[in-house]
Amino acid sequence: MQAQNIRFKYTNNALEVRRLDLEGGDVLVIVGEPDMASYEWVLIKGGEVAKHSDDGYGWELSALRDGIAWYTGGQ
Repeated sequence: MQAQNIRFKYTNNALEVRRLDLEGGDVLVIVGEPDMASYEWVLIKGGEVAKHSDDGYGWELSALRDGIAWYTGGQ
């Protein structure tokens, strides 16, 4: 599954807001609707979605923080 195909409960997957390259080719993407202040994080491993949030973050950096925490095992 690709990040743009995810249907979230609380956020419309309208725009890729931020992209962070991680180790080994993994990528953390923040997607959402800036006009609605609604964001989610998506972890991509090997070109496919490995994990994603579905929490409707009100701030993109909160989504980024939690995505990094999940990736590093600090959740």
